[in-house]
Amino acid sequence: MNNQYNKIIGLTLVAFFMLVSGSPVSAVTKGNDEVYIASPINNAVVTGITQVRYFLKEADKADIPYQIDLFSSACSVNGPYFGTIASGSKTASANGAYFTDLWDTDGPIQNRSSIPDGFYCVRICATFRELPNNFYSLCDKHTVAVGNTNRPPVINSQPPNSSIKVGEDFTYQVQATDPDGHKLTYVIDKGGDFFLYMNRDTGRIYTEKTITTAGSYPITITVSDGFGGVVKQFFTLNVTEPDLPPAAINFVVPGKDTVITKNNNKLSWNIERFNPTSILLSYSKDEGKNWVQIANLSGSTTSYEWNLQGVETGKYLLRIIATNNEGKTIEKISELFDVTIATTDTGEEAPLITILSPQEEERIQAQKANNSGFNQTIYKC
Repeated sequence: MNNQYNKIIGLTLVAFFMLVSGSPVSAVTKGNDEVYIASPINNAVVTGITQVRYFLKEADKADIPYQIDLFSSACSVNGPYFGTIASGSKTASANGAYFTDLWDTDGPIQNRSSIPDGFYCVRICATFRELPNNFYSLCDKHTVAVGNTNRPPVINSQPPNSSIKVGEDFTYQVQATDPDGHKLTYVIDKGGDFFLYMNRDTGRIYTEKTITTAGSYPITITVSDGFGGVVKQFFTLNVTEPDLPPAAINFVVPGKDTVITKNNNKLSWNIERFNPTSILLSYSKDEGKNWVQIANLSGSTTSYEWNLQGVETGKYLLRIIATNNEGKTIEKISELFDVTIATTDTGEEAPLITILSPQEEERIQAQKANNSGFNQTIYKC
């Protein structure tokens, strides 16, 4: 009972400070006469001994008869009369005054031994003098929930995951039950502006807008039964940056249909998300069983003219191994491509013919593969 009493005193103090701090109070007035309930506040949960605090103002400074009654169901339902909490007479002033009566929400109340948990309407009516022989009543009422035997709900679920990537969606269906069968309300405390929302009736948490900021977000879920029973669940949602694609080497030349010749021997490539300090370039004619080094290049190199000396016509693979300053390597092997080396009828490599002066008289230089050159001039008339 002490815990329940302390809980109600706390609720009463909250209501009082709301009142004195200037929070709006809906008073019932006529002329300069006034009455309203200060606490319990509307829709409050009450247990044990609680204070019914009310304000009376009488312009004529007369004694004011009053009565505080309890009705079954919420005030909006206009339920039947349940019993009287307090009655009597108070002396108010033209400026008004606060009065307090204690109410044992466990009961008894009049001829009832107890007050079952549920919704009730607390109503105060005061009788004011309008003329010497003319009186009228003003009434104020608040809905309260009595929860003396109420048991709190239980959360039976856990978040499906606690870490997601920026741009991903997050959903979590909170599963909760109430041992007294009360309707549950779900609320998420997002700790400020956030991207998660919660359906108050179903308990479903979902992402309503795209998650754009990485970070750790503490989440508090509160499930309440409307009768003072509350249970909370805490977890941290970690939002991390999306994973970048792995480092990659892309061949520009050679491609699938590339034919490498002495006149078309430039190899090129690009490297993504990797900062190499060296590049090893090799070729294979036996589908990768053996590799022959072409060149060891600096890490900034993106192209190379391949000297085909000693290379025969056939199908080849090209391999690049890139190494960074931490000793890490990435590797890429090209698709099969063709190398064509032109030859003469005798099997020798065909000379390379170059037009040196494309005039009426054309001078042509030819050079054999063994670098033994000869010159021949062709005169064109």
